Amino acid sequence: MSDSGFSNSASVRDPLASIGPCHSPAYTAEEIQSLRITRVNVQEDVLYCVLSDGKLLCVPVGVSPALAEAPMRARYQWRISGDGKAIVWYGDELKEYLSLRSLLAHLESDTASLSEPESTR
Repeated sequence: MSDSGFSNSASVRDPLASIGPCHSPAYTAEEIQSLRITRVNVQEDVLYCVLSDGKLLCVPVGVSPALAEAPMRARYQWRISGDGKAIVWYGDELKEYLSLRSLLAHLESDTASLSEPESTR
């Protein structure tokens, strides 16, 4: 497994393959307090975060001008920090900190439920 928590193995289901309909995030302050980022994936111009409640948070990388301007290789040098409350980019080309609260508050963020994989017969 990579730092992102997404496996490169072909035998593992792609968590982005079965996304339900997207909605603007709607969490109470109490829910946000207990919410955590559990996995992250950066693809093209979208930052995907799997949250502890099973939802997928989708945010444009433009949420951070530094992230948007960084080369793709720098976008992959991240780690989940603060007990799941933030993502930190730590490479030479990009140093950035994005809190879960700021990601949820971004006007273009969406959440979707990750559906369970259908059994294969």
